[in-house]
Amino acid sequence: DNTVKSYERDIRQFFAFLHVNYEIEDIGQVTEDIILDYLHFLLKEEANKKNSVNRKISSLRHFFQFLIKEKAVSSNPLSDISLQKAD
Repeated sequence: DNTVKSYERDIRQFFAFLHVNYEIEDIGQVTEDIILDYLHFLLKEEANKKNSVNRKISSLRHFFQFLIKEKAVSSNPLSDISLQKAD
């Protein structure tokens, strides 16, 4: 239950970031560059430790895998994104 809530919160945070920083009309417009920009944003915030950022990467990666399965997008912009090394 907590995992699902965390994933949902992570995805909502990503959509909030998109809303503020990009004019995305379709989730299929999200690119690896946008993901990297989001990760840079997360790492700049003191509250986002590497473990939290890794969970957010994982949440988004799974979300995009779901979207591929549902044929809502054709590729996963996180496929080449690596997890952050722990401190």
